[in-house]
Amino acid sequence: MSLTSMEVSTFARHMICPERVRNKSSANLSSLGLQDYESYPYKHLSNHYSADSLPTTDTLIEKIKDTLKVVIESGKKPLLLLSDGKDSMSLAIAFQELGVSVTTLTFLRKDDLELREYIKISAEEMGHTPFFLDVNDILSTFDENYFVNASKHLTYPVMDQALLFFVFGIKKFFEDHSKRASEYVIIDGMGNDETFGHLPTAQQLKSFKLSKAKLWRLIPHSYGSFRWYIRSPFESHGGLSALSYFFPIPKAYDLNKYFSFFNASLLPLKFVDFRAFSRGQYNDRQCMMGKTMVAARAAGSDVYFPWATENLSHYVFNLPIVSKFCFESLTNKILLRDLLKEKINWEQKKRGVDLYFDINPVDFSNGVISKIIPAKFVLAIDKKLAPRAVKQRAYLELLNLIAYCKSRDWNENIMNEILYGN
Repeated sequence: MSLTSMEVSTFARHMICPERVRNKSSANLSSLGLQDYESYPYKHLSNHYSADSLPTTDTLIEKIKDTLKVVIESGKKPLLLLSDGKDSMSLAIAFQELGVSVTTLTFLRKDDLELREYIKISAEEMGHTPFFLDVNDILSTFDENYFVNASKHLTYPVMDQALLFFVFGIKKFFEDHSKRASEYVIIDGMGNDETFGHLPTAQQLKSFKLSKAKLWRLIPHSYGSFRWYIRSPFESHGGLSALSYFFPIPKAYDLNKYFSFFNASLLPLKFVDFRAFSRGQYNDRQCMMGKTMVAARAAGSDVYFPWATENLSHYVFNLPIVSKFCFESLTNKILLRDLLKEKINWEQKKRGVDLYFDINPVDFSNGVISKIIPAKFVLAIDKKLAPRAVKQRAYLELLNLIAYCKSRDWNENIMNEILYGN
């Protein structure tokens, strides 16, 4: 068996792929990207944006509560994936105001006792029951067959780097507490960055400014190690996978061409609109929300994204800009911040909880990697000089890709063709 199209390698290089790119010739990509962008609904610089939503915290919480009534009326038990962030914490508040006590589940790094204590106190004060799992807890239940079977639910072969942790974290929660997954709906707070205004991190903004010098055009695709640091405007938003640091993936579509209609403008509204389209619609929905869908379906649960529902999305998108974001200070979700400050005196700073930083390299290699990934592909990552964090991300993406292939009974020759084109 051999690949009949380039669609698989497309995802492997960039982690994302617009649906209409599949099986299209590269000559049409630029005009295709512009066509898709023109029909994209969450652009402030378009007639889709009315700015007529009432910007009050009372209105916002009522809109959130309305989305959760669907869950309550379903008769399923809510399992809220809870962090200390704005999105999931606001859902916990809305459940409290509806008089519903829910179970919350938080994935943590091993030594983040401060975060654990904050979430525990916050959840219990709202009448919820918090549960926690750290990296060791999650990986202790790793099973190759379960991961490959879970990968049958993957629409795309390369998913968010946290897929492994979500699949086995959710599995372990139900096993440890002898709960029937089919009785639960997993609630994820993802889905509102597009509508609130998808702001970059300070580092992403620096990378984007560097991309304006167009140095990335001088670097061949085969030199992935350079492209990791010198990115295109599209890639600076997070559209480049760690796999491309280690593997040439020669048949990948040029998604830079698909997004080439954007002229690297730093005008706030134009920048935010492009970021919502290029990152929010693809990275967030395909990768980040996708991992929860896969993990829930593998366990046998339903999954729900309240912030992505039509009514709440419409309300949030049409808030006045001053209630949504300040580009100059990179402050996002202003009305939501006001709500959390009012309800629970929330003043948390954004913090990364990337679980892969806690991976023990030897245990992870013996207990997970060697059970799924062919040795020669592991060696390709091991032997190349690269920052530890980049290697860790690449291992996790490669796990997703190889599990995807195995779930479709593709052999090592096909895996080799995807990564090397041989």
